[in-house]
Amino acid sequence: MTKKLFLALLFLCLLTHCEKKPTSSPLPPADFMPLNPGNWWEYVYCDSVEQDSAFIREEIVDTITIFGFKGYLYSSDFLPYYGFIHVKNDTVIFADTSDYNQRRILFINKADVGAVWELYSVTEQYEVFAHQEKELFYVELKSGKKYNDCIKVSTKAHFPDGSSEELGGYFFARDLGMVKFIVRPWIEHPPILFELHQYNLK
Repeated sequence: MTKKLFLALLFLCLLTHCEKKPTSSPLPPADFMPLNPGNWWEYVYCDSVEQDSAFIREEIVDTITIFGFKGYLYSSDFLPYYGFIHVKNDTVIFADTSDYNQRRILFINKADVGAVWELYSVTEQYEVFAHQEKELFYVELKSGKKYNDCIKVSTKAHFPDGSSEELGGYFFARDLGMVKFIVRPWIEHPPILFELHQYNLK
């Protein structure tokens, strides 16, 4: 499996849960992931280990009704790949277009700080959970661009001995979408940084 394909599958796995009812707090719904068809975001990423960099583009292609839900067709040119996004109970859910059982919570608009939900497990080694850590703060990119009113969802590996280790994080800006994310393909790998390069919102 190529490195790019592995990272794409990892990214989609992190985005794509068993749904658990979050507690409520004041974050308004649908602010942090604009879902109008035609919206797109281009990210630049760099792998410090392999000194590899590239641009990837994510796009809301169209509205669609699938699995009995009205939602949005989502594309990524990283594989390429098509997914399905819909909002349920202020929770943004990402699913595979061929199997709704293969779904993950992307983030929760009205989750309390500290909300936790399971993403996936790696055999018997560890389970990966998402942690919604902060409500509102600002993010500064390496390019110098700054975005206010952001929330962060971090991903952590939880080990059988009760310890945990952060794997990455996803940063969403109000009315803009994801502006930055950091992933580690596996525990031993250094973080790979993805940052928003340009975007277009309808």
